[in-house]
Amino acid sequence: GSLILSTNARPIPAISLERRISEPFENKWLSWIGPWSFHSFIGQMEEERTIPNPYLWGIRVEFKPTILDGLEVGLFRMMQLGGDGRPEGLSTWVDAFLSQDNTGANTGKDPASEPGNQLAGLDIRWRPWEAPFAIYGQVVGEDEDKFLPNCLMFQYGIEGWRNFSNGTARIFVEYADLTSTWWTDDSRTHNISYGHHIYSDGYRYLGRPVGHWADTDSKIFSLGGFLQYDSGVGWGTILRSGDLNEDGSGNNSVSNGVASDYFAIEVFNSRSYDNLDLSVQTSFGWEEIEVQSSSLSSSGLTFSATVTKLF
Repeated sequence: GSLILSTNARPIPAISLERRISEPFENKWLSWIGPWSFHSFIGQMEEERTIPNPYLWGIRVEFKPTILDGLEVGLFRMMQLGGDGRPEGLSTWVDAFLSQDNTGANTGKDPASEPGNQLAGLDIRWRPWEAPFAIYGQVVGEDEDKFLPNCLMFQYGIEGWRNFSNGTARIFVEYADLTSTWWTDDSRTHNISYGHHIYSDGYRYLGRPVGHWADTDSKIFSLGGFLQYDSGVGWGTILRSGDLNEDGSGNNSVSNGVASDYFAIEVFNSRSYDNLDLSVQTSFGWEEIEVQSSSLSSSGLTFSATVTKLF
């Protein structure tokens, strides 16, 4: 689960612009950046919010620097701005892009002059020396200080794979921490991630986080394995465990207003029918959420099925 832009929430209607071919710069001073790509989109969120119809502006740049073989780097920003009753003029978009959006720091003391809510950060993935494994990580800042992300969330992982005569096996281990860590001396650690004092519904669309599914102040460990055959048939399983909404307060779409222990296991199957341009994915599993401050718990079987047809 990405901390910044995942498939957890429903898709946001948007227009996008991207660089189709990731060729490196020909300029000798910039050629070290290696192959690079660019993607940006502007979408509009739902009407049923405290501030209806705000915009979501995303920008991402990815590159593979030549200074270290096997390294991939991504830089990203997400800006939530505008909406009914909020300024939406060109100056608002410019101020947001230039990070002039911190009340009391660079927009005066009037919150009404603050363009909106921003998240920014980077992710890296490194496959050293063509080895059959890679390490990866992501850091996202909910705030900004001296044009650098602050109030940080983290995600770390390692993945490995092996090719067989008739397919590929892949395993991964991942840890995500959605509490808040400041590289300055701020002592706040909770009730900040995916929240905002103007957009009180937070960094969420139709009730679900646009970022990581576990939502604010959660810590989740994941372990998974996949087996994909050349025939188009795949099998996999994922185990997840951790704490949801660690301090038991604040908004959390999975464990709202309470701290909970979380456990889930999922088994899934995928099948591709190339002659029909058709793919089918099914999964079933078990999910359990236990409230830490009481004997309340919620558990049960999960099931999903998806059929995709290309025309």
